[in-house]
Amino acid sequence: MKPDTIPCVEAAVVSLLAPFLPYLIKAGERSAQKAVDALATEAGKCAKALWMRLLPEVEARPATAEAAADVAADPEDELARGALQLQLRKLLEQNAELRTDVEEMLANAQRSGVLATGGGVAVGGDVRASEGSIGVIGTVGGNVSLPPREKKG
Repeated sequence: MKPDTIPCVEAAVVSLLAPFLPYLIKAGERSAQKAVDALATEAGKCAKALWMRLLPEVEARPATAEAAADVAADPEDELARGALQLQLRKLLEQNAELRTDVEEMLANAQRSGVLATGGGVAVGGDVRASEGSIGVIGTVGGNVSLPPREKKG
């Protein structure tokens, strides 16, 4: 496996795209300024480029388009994210050229600090923490968990 290889391409795609799909698909009533602000971030730029590459293939597959719309409607819905991940797996298994392009885009996102894999953390924006806590200003995508605090003394 190459050093920049993403272990689960579909999961990485969903993680990167999910927070931005409401703006990329224009689902619901989103303000234009929020869309501009979200897509102007480095992560937003990566997500937009990835979505533009996937879009023709997604639109050609109704099940994949529906799964993407479901994630756009609720980016935190784990079932919707899982359905999109499954549809992307099927899509990428059938299209080696698309898979190669997506893997390259994800590797670039990982190198630029937008995407973390293998237990890593990618931070875009402000994160502040004191002992036993974590503070985030902005949006958190995915799951955040902290181990139980050890009792002192």
